[in-house]
Amino acid sequence: MINQKRNTKSNEKAFQMGDTTFWLNGGRFGNLKEIGRGSYGVVVSAHDSLNDRHVAIKKITPVAKHTVDAKHVLREIRLMRYMGRHDNIVSLEELIFREHADELYIIMELLDSDLHRVLQSKQVITESHFRVFMHQLLCGVKYLHDNRIIHRDLKPGNILISADCKLRITDFGLARERPEGKGDDPDTGIDVPMTEHVVTRWYRPPELMLCPDGLYTYAVDMWSCGCILGEMLGRRPIFPGKNFIHQLTLIFDVIGSPISKDIAHIKNMQARKFLDSQGAKTKTPFQLIYPDASPGAIDLLDKLLLFAPSDRMNVDVALQSSYLAAIKDTASLNFPDVSSNFEFGFERTNLSKFQLKQLIMNESQSFKKEKSMKNNEELLKSDEIVIEEEKKVEQPSSSSLSSSSSSSSVAAAAVSSRNVFESDLLMKQKNAINSKIQQHDENNVNELINRVKRVTLNGRSQASHTMSKSKPLVAANDQTKHDGQMKRKTTTIPKSPQFQKMSWQTRGERSTIRPSVREPRNLGLRKTTTIASKRTSSAGRMRKPLEIGNGDILASGLSERNASNTRPRMSSASSAIRR
Repeated sequence: MINQKRNTKSNEKAFQMGDTTFWLNGGRFGNLKEIGRGSYGVVVSAHDSLNDRHVAIKKITPVAKHTVDAKHVLREIRLMRYMGRHDNIVSLEELIFREHADELYIIMELLDSDLHRVLQSKQVITESHFRVFMHQLLCGVKYLHDNRIIHRDLKPGNILISADCKLRITDFGLARERPEGKGDDPDTGIDVPMTEHVVTRWYRPPELMLCPDGLYTYAVDMWSCGCILGEMLGRRPIFPGKNFIHQLTLIFDVIGSPISKDIAHIKNMQARKFLDSQGAKTKTPFQLIYPDASPGAIDLLDKLLLFAPSDRMNVDVALQSSYLAAIKDTASLNFPDVSSNFEFGFERTNLSKFQLKQLIMNESQSFKKEKSMKNNEELLKSDEIVIEEEKKVEQPSSSSLSSSSSSSSVAAAAVSSRNVFESDLLMKQKNAINSKIQQHDENNVNELINRVKRVTLNGRSQASHTMSKSKPLVAANDQTKHDGQMKRKTTTIPKSPQFQKMSWQTRGERSTIRPSVREPRNLGLRKTTTIASKRTSSAGRMRKPLEIGNGDILASGLSERNASNTRPRMSSASSAIRR
């Protein structure tokens, strides 16, 4: 990372990442590291000092070079903005649009790694982990499908994983809203085609390669989920095709050749010729491919990897399968409502790239206002909580009030009784003096006068000592004249148990609290241990086993933990860009 330039007016600093320059707030963002690069932008990880956390920042420039690119950008940020409310979809944190430079910075949450890196590592992962990952993945897919969104690029590299096994779906560059049909059911009678150049080849369903008419359904995502499940069970891709012919060959070697009724709708002659060349291949049981997998995992895999899209299991049925039925009452099963502003009208209109760029700018500004309003609401709630807590502290209980009032009354009664006793004693002594005076015994009179003085002084000192207990402490800085000179009055404060190690010292008009025991000095030890630990953590050599961090999931009987002391090299971010 090289800081080349600085804009003092806007506090912007240039961070050079290879051949790409990131213009960001230098006082807020720092420690940038490149974590991904693709045709649509560059992704870096950075530390956000404002919120004291690490984030992923994706730079897109130019924002609207072509109409297709502008739609791609607008679609991605709108999906992340509204779909990110679900627990298993990556959330959008902030949008920074530099209009004069035609640059857009998408700030997203950052997780430890992605599923691809985890599966390619030597980390020991049990089937309990696979079950938790599939549950969260299907819950995120369900939230997308319920809102008529097809991801169209599900793969392990687009699935973020945290150290406590939290999962987020990312990279919505190829996602799109499914067109609505002309009948009462929006999912029937659809005649608006979508592009068939979607989904990474290894996770692409056969209908996209054999019948590229663009009239596919949500089943393309379910095929990808089945490929991901197979890759988790075997720790390697199940269909790693080198081209689409090789890809189809690998698929039919496992699931068998399709029957005639499943290919009747295919009209392309080249596709028909290829299918005829495959012959009658029989299905290979998944139990032979994954001998250590549970029957529930094999059953789910069988129903996800079916040739006919209509026969493929949908997401609602998959979540109710025997493999995932034990997982209940998790945050993933909470599906929040979507705002009415979540729409894709720009997909159905013929807008220019300048109009689309304006929509991107409007999206950035509206999202900024929404975030500020949300932050203000959170601050108001926190202030209300603090005020309520302060009221509870300021209002003592009735028992404390009664105890304090009783103690004060007892003290007052004791002082009054003592004053009465002293006054009676003085009256008796004065009467005795008067009687002696009448007897003209001067010697006895002087002796009695001195005795009365001593009794009076003793009574006053005791009374003042009693009253001083109920008076507040006098400030140590107060001064009084004594013998014509200015002397400082000092008040000795008794040490309470909670201040046994503190001493009160005054100097001039300031008062400071200092420890009575001096802390040990720094012996000059270098902080090499701390630096080494940080380097080890950033380099990914700090290994510890993954844990299933969801307590609700563990309560469902999935308490199996990973006993390994190694973990994969956990990257600081995701592959948030198109492959």
